[in-house]
Amino acid sequence: MGPRIRLSKIVVIVAGCLIITTLTSLGAVRSAHGASNFGQPVPGTHIYDRAGVLSPEQIATLEVQAQGIQAAGAPIVVFLQARSASYDETENDAQNLMDAWDVQSAPAAHDGLVLFFNLTPKDLHHGQAAFYAGKAQYDGGNLPKYELQRIFDHDMKPLLASGDLAGGISAGLVAVHNSLVNGPAPPPEPTAFAKLSQDVSAGPFSLVNVIAALVVAIYLWFTSRVWNSRPRALVPIAATTNPPNPMTPAMVGALVTGRVGDNQIEATILYLARRGALAIEPTGKKQVQIRLIDAGMAHDDLERSVWSSMSARADSDGIVSSANLKRIRSDWGDARRTLRRELEVQGWFAPDASARRNPVYLASGALVLLASVAFVFTVVGQEAWGFAAVGLLAAAAVGGIIAMVRIPDTTQSGEEAVAPWNSYIAGIKRAKSDETLNTNLNLDEAMPYAVAAGTTSSLDKRLKQASNDGYAPAWLGPTLHQNNDGYSAYACWFAFHAAVTPSSSGASGAGGAASAGGGGAGGSF
Repeated sequence: MGPRIRLSKIVVIVAGCLIITTLTSLGAVRSAHGASNFGQPVPGTHIYDRAGVLSPEQIATLEVQAQGIQAAGAPIVVFLQARSASYDETENDAQNLMDAWDVQSAPAAHDGLVLFFNLTPKDLHHGQAAFYAGKAQYDGGNLPKYELQRIFDHDMKPLLASGDLAGGISAGLVAVHNSLVNGPAPPPEPTAFAKLSQDVSAGPFSLVNVIAALVVAIYLWFTSRVWNSRPRALVPIAATTNPPNPMTPAMVGALVTGRVGDNQIEATILYLARRGALAIEPTGKKQVQIRLIDAGMAHDDLERSVWSSMSARADSDGIVSSANLKRIRSDWGDARRTLRRELEVQGWFAPDASARRNPVYLASGALVLLASVAFVFTVVGQEAWGFAAVGLLAAAAVGGIIAMVRIPDTTQSGEEAVAPWNSYIAGIKRAKSDETLNTNLNLDEAMPYAVAAGTTSSLDKRLKQASNDGYAPAWLGPTLHQNNDGYSAYACWFAFHAAVTPSSSGASGAGGAASAGGGGAGGSF
């Protein structure tokens, strides 16, 4: 048999590796729940009846039993309150109480126990109950999940369900004390499915691992055939600062990246501004507007489509305000379709480009499904080796999807047409670190192409310095503000780019305290 590990450890390890971003959200949720009004603990007191359902005599009896549990090595709190809640909410309350009141014998001991009741306000003798044990008790100690659940189901629930709240709590405390002193009952016999899961996931050469390896091998062979069939330029790339031939920034950007996207539409606006068709003007701190000047300078279907999206948002004076500029991106669908249609007409984009990738996407979905099945077998069978199959299948699926995303929509003809421009875009990228290229690069000429290809970060330092030196970009248009004191071309560009580019945000949080590594059990009654 392969190495065995506890189910709780398996879940913690997998969750930590595969869902790490959700931990920050969980920390925020726990913090919110942790702010619940539990009040302050009273030294030497273990029973807190906030619902007022226990008599003084019953509380005194339960206190004696709780003191015995404390003496047996588990600091304990029994907390009752009137609140409509689910079991999950009740378990969270128990965990948050453990943290808020630091229910443990010493810092980092993690040996406490909380028995928490959320009683239905209209019927205080029924509701939800949850044990929450610290890591030392729950993971390898005398109060593992199966034992806490057995105590609740076997010793407590029959009495609680009959309305005998005090009797149910007492029976639970007696059973907990017995488990602490004499050890937990033997774990329940595994079900037939659990035995099957153990058999197929045990050891490095388990059935799930062997099947996963074979499936992944076939998947990689199939994916490599699709990957190797992608169009590729045969001309070597030599960085240059000289545009090779007349081609619009939108066309260049789509061909270089292999995709039609919003970068090319943004670049078309700058290209129109460079020719004097419009002007991008500052209107305040970190805000700009677009002033439409001459619709006749929009020469092709793409430029007319982009112009239409702006004029629809403009006022009677031809001004697209800062507020409307933030909304304009939602109007670019027609422009993107127009650009793609032009590329397909030229024979540079494949009309069936997605069809080349779809079989691999479907195969990747099948791998994810198989990984989920392997995960179930591994968790139920409690065999760590099964996670090799899960990881292998998941990694192959992710790698295949990334590879398909990188396959361009271009045809072989499109790759050949853009080959000279690849060298120009490479020159823009390398200008960031190559002083000679940086000096020779014409910012007025390069900026729309850099935007279309998504490489503006390479020009950021150069643009800041030029702006400080009084640079007035042609690609911002003939604005009346360029000669004003305090005008900053870089600030104007940054405000425009930020307005038409979606922003992202993140959050962070932290968790852990007396309850770290613990777990719960319980249910309704």
